Amino acid sequence: MTRLVRLTAPVLLATLLVGATGPVAGASPSADARIQQGITAGIASPALGSDVTVHVRGIRSDSTIAAASADDRQIPASTMKVVTAATALTVYGESRRFATRVMTGGDASRIVLVGGGDPLLTRAQMAELAQRTAKTLRRSQVTSAVVDVDDYLFPQPSDVSGWAPGDRPTYAAAVRPLALFGEYSNDTVATATAVFVQALSAAGIPARVGVRVLTPQGADRVAQVRPNTLREAVEVMLRLLRQ
Repeated sequence: MTRLVRLTAPVLLATLLVGATGPVAGASPSADARIQQGITAGIASPALGSDVTVHVRGIRSDSTIAAASADDRQIPASTMKVVTAATALTVYGESRRFATRVMTGGDASRIVLVGGGDPLLTRAQMAELAQRTAKTLRRSQVTSAVVDVDDYLFPQPSDVSGWAPGDRPTYAAAVRPLALFGEYSNDTVATATAVFVQALSAAGIPARVGVRVLTPQGADRVAQVRPNTLREAVEVMLRLLRQ
């Protein structure tokens, strides 16, 4: 049975309410009743306080299984990670890999670093991408490069109300398609690009940072890395669920 849960409260409750995923086409009435009973009992806990909202729907049936103040607005917190995980695994599957690519640019001396949304990308993996890029460029007799960056996989981030001064870039961070895991920055794209440029120069191709661009139509792939899966990303995210 697959369930999609939206729950916001001062204390984490969502993990108690998420059913296991599986091939069953629809939940039985008794299963829905058990979920509803569990939620009713759970939200009665004094530990949650009085400001609790819950909305549980069946993904396949699209029917409401349980609700409490479901239309009240709340500031999303870590319980939203459960929704994110369930949605991503349902749509893409756990074996989906994130690809970070380097493509040819507007001329022979320019390349484009393309963010693929990998939330687990490390400096070592970026260095591997630089090594592969340098190897390809040498074969093409390119001796130096300007590294433009394409971070248009996601819309450009904007500020929202509700965050306190100092929350960013640690507790809250802009969602960008190019970033290094565990490294905080107000502009993760700029930080990751600088790391790549440094690694490419160390690999024997002197490089400098260019500008933000859209990858040219018909561009060829220079190199790529696909080291991390959606399953690994979800596991990391849920381990940090209480933070």
